[in-house]
Amino acid sequence: MSRKLSFVVAVLTVLLAFGVAANAAPIVVSGATQQAGGEWLYEYEIQNPAESPGSVYDFYIPILGDPIDVYTPSDWYSFYATGFVEWAADWGYEVSPGTSLSGFGFTSLVGPVTGPMYLTTDDNDYTEFEVTGDVPGVPEPATILLTSFGIIAAGVARFRSKKKRG
Repeated sequence: MSRKLSFVVAVLTVLLAFGVAANAAPIVVSGATQQAGGEWLYEYEIQNPAESPGSVYDFYIPILGDPIDVYTPSDWYSFYATGFVEWAADWGYEVSPGTSLSGFGFTSLVGPVTGPMYLTTDDNDYTEFEVTGDVPGVPEPATILLTSFGIIAAGVARFRSKKKRG
């Protein structure tokens, strides 16, 4: 294998490795619906991919105003006051890699707003994100661009090596 082709393969390997790591982080799928009395119901599900490096044991959301009712999955605890809602797993009930957990939620008089949310995994890694609805499974444009560039570069390298031989 030529040096250039080896270099292209190495670059593609590194790019793909970073792409997998970026997609392995836990995510939260959320929804907000207005209830008959004018209150808003916020519901959340934590999805932890099988490739994730750790289990999720804490979920924190800064909010506007006061939560009215807070809903918590079994074997998790909730803490809330003006400005935040937090859920923490009982020992041994974290969201392990390859699993998901729903049942997180609260009602509020404040309508949907976007803002940061935080997950904490057992390796003490904080994940900050903003979610306003279902998360689509579409790669980021930069990932598509880098993958396309790598494939084109590998094709050009192969074409050039055949041209030199022929």
